[in-house]
Parts: sequence; structure tokens; C-alpha cells
Amino acid sequence: MEIAVQCFGPARQLAGADVVMLELPDAATVGDAVDALASGHDELASLLPSCAIAVADEIVTRSHPLRAGDEVAVLPPVAGG
Repeated sequence: MEIAVQCFGPARQLAGADVVMLELPDAATVGDAVDALASGHDELASLLPSCAIAVADEIVTRSHPLRAGDEVAVLPPVAGG
């Protein structure tokens, strides 16, 4: 299945794109998508463990199952106050 991963903030800069398309097995989880993203983007790999991941505007765990066409968002931590 194909999914779109939308990258925000520093994740966008490290991925080199706003959206990264991934081809994953049919039974893939968010964790599989994160692993695939990390393996294709070495600089992004170190940031991913601290990022929240959302599917359909909902923060999900790495075990969340994916479906074809899902849009996954990588949300880096935000500093400020």
C-alpha cells in the first residue's frame, strides 16, 4: 500500500520535502512507516523518536494499523512558552 507522510517543522527540512510517499506492506503499522522513513532519511532518523505521529488528525501509537491512502503526519516537539 502507498501512504503519504507529511513532515512539519524541522522534520520537513531533514526529509528534504513536505510530503514523502512510502510503499508499505498491507498489514503495516505506524511503526513500520516510521522505520521506513528513518531508513530512507538518515538525518531525520535521530529526530523521529521524539516526534508525535498523527493519522487522520489524531495522535496515534506506533502500533496503530495503517490503511492504503492514509496520510501520516510527523509532528516534531515544539519549544517555546
